Amino acid sequence: MKMVKQRRPGKSLSLKEAMEQATDLCQRRKDECGSPGLVVAVSVDGQLVWTQGLGYADVENRLPCKPESVMRIASISKSITMAAVAKAMENGDLDLDKPVQAYVPQFPEKTVNGEKVTVTTRQLVSHLSGVRHYSKDYFKTKDAAKDNASSATTTAPAVPAAEKKNPSKTLAVTGEFLLEEYYIKDKLDSTESALALFKDDPLVHKPDSKFLYTTHGWTLIAAVLEGATKRKFPDLIRLLISDLGLDSTYLDENEPLIYNRSRFYVRNKNHHLENAPYVDCAYKYAGGGMLSTVTDLVHFGNAMLYSYQYREAHGSQTAQKQDSKTAPPKDINTTPQPRNAVTPTSGMHQPSSDLGSAHHSCNLPGYLKPATMQQIWQPVEKTQHSKDNLYAMGWEVMPEKRKFGFGRSQPFYVYHTGAAIGASSVLLILPTSNSGEVGKGDDSVVTPLKGVTVAIITNLIKVSLTKTALNVAKVFDQVSLD
Repeated sequence: MKMVKQRRPGKSLSLKEAMEQATDLCQRRKDECGSPGLVVAVSVDGQLVWTQGLGYADVENRLPCKPESVMRIASISKSITMAAVAKAMENGDLDLDKPVQAYVPQFPEKTVNGEKVTVTTRQLVSHLSGVRHYSKDYFKTKDAAKDNASSATTTAPAVPAAEKKNPSKTLAVTGEFLLEEYYIKDKLDSTESALALFKDDPLVHKPDSKFLYTTHGWTLIAAVLEGATKRKFPDLIRLLISDLGLDSTYLDENEPLIYNRSRFYVRNKNHHLENAPYVDCAYKYAGGGMLSTVTDLVHFGNAMLYSYQYREAHGSQTAQKQDSKTAPPKDINTTPQPRNAVTPTSGMHQPSSDLGSAHHSCNLPGYLKPATMQQIWQPVEKTQHSKDNLYAMGWEVMPEKRKFGFGRSQPFYVYHTGAAIGASSVLLILPTSNSGEVGKGDDSVVTPLKGVTVAIITNLIKVSLTKTALNVAKVFDQVSLD
């Protein structure tokens, strides 16, 4: 009879073991989806512990993927834009509950079923506004026609001329990737020109009545930010990128030289690999038009986790208590643990330094206030759009859930995925169960942030990566770096 070796409770894997398991998980996903390349990065408690590139960033020139490979992050752009929204709110420039016309007077007032309704930024950041996504099918309904009767246009507005030949007809794609507005080629060089794509369209439904995922809604958010801060959206994002030290994060512009930029790929009707069709993402910078690396995404995720867990010095006012249903409980032991170097495994890249200098910055406040992050990561009512998925503000949230003993245990985590022409992505943050507070505790004891952050990007259209990212996070959650 073979005896099973029992692991001790708590942290049970070495870094080498975790890297080997995670590499296998990522290689499996790459093999299953047939992506030319895949890049992954992982941090534990704020320290970048592993990065890996698999396959090719450029198939034709045989250039391998590497941690520095720059790819489209698609809808993870929403989470980055949400940080800009939160900063404007903290600075007193933006009120989430004011009608958007307070900041964007050129956005028409809306009616639903003949009744005047109000669209707010709070609704927009949680996909509750009723602003359409890329589909215009709802224009065919009787109610939409009635609500559109008094608008500036009585039919769906024309899309740019370059878009009229829809490349999706030659590709092996389904769902929303069949929609014309994914393939806009004309550069819409201002937020106002991007608004023209949809601003005169009727709402799909009454605001606050149901969840409807919409990237166009985030273009309206970009316009709100411009009106609130009196700065152009690209300038706001470049400032945020600079403040957070995201040195390899960019707006997805075709003209600039961006070193280490990957090629992007699709499959044709015969499932042969092709270069992705040319698109211009200027019309959706805020909701799906940014480029980044996995290491920058992990850095950004850690900045958000740090802000979420940070607490001020003992005796000062702290953020509101975490909701036990959506966040892990506080750790009893807040004594910091040393992090020692581990020898890299052959064939894998392990960074030699930590990401964001977690140990040296934990006396400093986060980019956002803890109370702000609590609000951002709090699930919003009426946003459930699958069995377990809830949306918060610019982030998907999975609440902690366990129904019975020895049943499936779902930890609390937050994430966002991205799907672009020629790329797919995920950024997932798994706060460590029973994690402590970052900052100064009693007697000025400093505790680093606690949690695992995972970023994965592929250079192929429509690849689901969330399950792989969660499994990788769970593997590294078992690692002790002592």
